[in-house]
Amino acid sequence: MSGGSRLKTSSERFDATRRETIEDVVMGLYHRYSYEVAARSLRPGDRVLDVGFGEGYGSTILAGEYTGVELDPDLVAHARTRYQGRFETYDGHHLPDGPYELVVSFQVIEHVYDPDPWLAEIARVGQRAMFATPNRIHRLGEGERPWNRYHVREFSAEELQQLLERHFDEVAVYGICASPEIEAVELARYARARKIARLDPLGIRYRLPPRVDGWVRGRLRKRRSTMGTDYSLDELHHSTSCIERGLTLLAEVR
Repeated sequence: MSGGSRLKTSSERFDATRRETIEDVVMGLYHRYSYEVAARSLRPGDRVLDVGFGEGYGSTILAGEYTGVELDPDLVAHARTRYQGRFETYDGHHLPDGPYELVVSFQVIEHVYDPDPWLAEIARVGQRAMFATPNRIHRLGEGERPWNRYHVREFSAEELQQLLERHFDEVAVYGICASPEIEAVELARYARARKIARLDPLGIRYRLPPRVDGWVRGRLRKRRSTMGTDYSLDELHHSTSCIERGLTLLAEVR
């Protein structure tokens, strides 16, 4: 895109440390897992760039020399007051010059209007990169519009593989699987969201002010108590054999 950002975004980015509901706990595990996997591959002193850091908690997981970029200046200001690391405002086009040993961008590619120039920029500054994104096959029927108002496009594993291969020589796509109990919570959330979307074929919810939409979605979250919930990251794993079952896709490229 010329002019403006390539990304469709919101300042209401998910905080993986939030535990108000059982759904918060489960979503937090999926979000944090990608950062934990990325952290295992870093060596002391490695430069790491986090494209679309959201709330900023990933900076506490990733080792090395951390830089995070975000579109929303309010998110940048928030992260600077809460976390250690370098946080910068991003125009959606130009990333800070590397080279970075690792670029991560988790739960972001589904927000990008035109992913090709965005990926080309990541390939320019990073030696390796990792991406995480929802697995479309569990969330949407063929041709359905994403029910998350901030998602431009959601990907199947095959679609993600083909897209990344246009920009990187080596691409590996995995599915992130979890225990049946964890997956059941997330699948129930998907089912509820799809039902609501199908009751609103004209997309009226997309025209609600973001603050109102966020309040409505918050009221609809399952309020099951988190007391006694002992779900942990140990219940998640990723592999190529998990691609079909995995609710989230994780890709590693170089």
